[in-house]
Amino acid sequence: MSMRTQLRGVLEVVTPSGVYYLTPSLRERLYLVWMFRNFRNLPLGVLSEPQRKKIEAIASKRGTPDPHASDEILGTIDCTPVMKKPVQPIRAPQFRQSARV
Repeated sequence: MSMRTQLRGVLEVVTPSGVYYLTPSLRERLYLVWMFRNFRNLPLGVLSEPQRKKIEAIASKRGTPDPHASDEILGTIDCTPVMKKPVQPIRAPQFRQSARV
């Protein structure tokens, strides 16, 4: 990750109502660089409680729906609900009873 991204990057948050770009402080930005060190996109469900609180704190102070806020994205948090396929009941195989003599 380039130094420019670390100094000017934004956090992209994908929600059902749209995409938001959060502008963290320098300290928060360094934390996010560490958080996204291995992955560029993270679903909200894999974050720990302190990480979620940090994202909520950043969002409450510095959220903007402007897609052109910055071309440098630190990482993406996916807050969209996961659509699970309905579970189909498994039918037990039908065994025929053999007639014993």
